[in-house]
Amino acid sequence: DGATWRLLDQGLATNTMWKALQARKGLGRLSVTFDASDPEKGITQDLSKLAEVFDEVYIHSQ
Repeated sequence: DGATWRLLDQGLATNTMWKALQARKGLGRLSVTFDASDPEKGITQDLSKLAEVFDEVYIHSQ
């Protein structure tokens, strides 16, 4: 449906949900889908931030 779901606030700023995900790191494998055609700051910066929480990042672009 074209909806965008954000895990971080604008500019890759942490929020309550992100802090909760960080607290779960190590309790099990977490994965996320990343749209490389629409990064927040840049692909490298975005992936570095996602690596703080997620074990697997599925990358796609349109």
